[in-house]
Amino acid sequence: MRILGTGVIALAALSGGYYYWWNTVADTGVEEFHRWKTARQAEGFDINHGPVTTSGFPYRIRMDIANFQMADPQADNAPEVRFETAWAIAQPWKLTHVIFGVGGENQVNWSQNHTDYSTLWSAETALGSATFETSGRLKTLSIDLKTVEARPSWRGPLTAERLQLHTRPIVREITTSDDKHPEVPGTQISLRGDTIVPGLKEDIPLAETLEHFGLSAVMEGEPADLFDRDSAAKWRDKGGILDIQALETRWGDVKVDATGTLALDDEFRMIGAFTSRIVGINSILGTLHQNGRLDEQAAKTAGYALNLMTRKDKKNGDRYLELPISLQEGSLYVGPLFLMRIPPLYP
Repeated sequence: MRILGTGVIALAALSGGYYYWWNTVADTGVEEFHRWKTARQAEGFDINHGPVTTSGFPYRIRMDIANFQMADPQADNAPEVRFETAWAIAQPWKLTHVIFGVGGENQVNWSQNHTDYSTLWSAETALGSATFETSGRLKTLSIDLKTVEARPSWRGPLTAERLQLHTRPIVREITTSDDKHPEVPGTQISLRGDTIVPGLKEDIPLAETLEHFGLSAVMEGEPADLFDRDSAAKWRDKGGILDIQALETRWGDVKVDATGTLALDDEFRMIGAFTSRIVGINSILGTLHQNGRLDEQAAKTAGYALNLMTRKDKKNGDRYLELPISLQEGSLYVGPLFLMRIPPLYP
């Protein structure tokens, strides 16, 4: 009986100790959030939010924040994000891995060329996963949005069945002109979108739905915030490039697969070159004609010349065209054809 009593006391002490430790860790998480908030405010960010609450005992720590708002009024485009609800979950014994999400109707605001823009968006589910180094620096990030609806202020609504983003740090070995092989830090980026209805039928009348968009790329150089002009300039001036390992687009009759590199010129315009395999070149020419970028005779002449260059895929019978794609001096070209103007990233 004494042994049983001792065991009960030990179990109670252990449970009480764990409960105390869980609350200590939960309180530390809230304190860390407020420290992060204070540090960002010292950098000039405006941050406001509702109550911060914790729950999830005993196996996890969940932090909920209502009406979170964060803005950077000092940045060129003054970005601002608002989340109706935001939450994050971590296991008490593994705080370097966090699951997070947002809910309700959310908003993104920014300005460009003295014009204010905003986008209201919501999703059936908006989940993310992030891992951190022990120093607190972000390592990997994954975001998964399902059944998304966005309502931009300057155009019609956009919907998507699914949008995904994955990033992770990598180190690549490159070969220099003097045959050395230094290691260059980089970030692996993967983007995917399925069943996207962009609402651009009048501008790009290819099809109502973009069935699939996929991008796998490596941003070479130290991680850069391409939404910030100064950060992008430092990345560019240190030789930063975006190595696009695979780009896939399926839009109606048009299918494009490409690989290449992108960089920024002195005016923050994208420059680069790609090799591409294009199915549906006639649909692209028809779009250019409907948009007034090619007159009828030019479209017919280009179609005749390009169709002579097509090959037949032995597997599925598609006629495809292999053409270089280039971006230079603010213009996008498919082969020798001017497709559209590409504005600078920043005014």
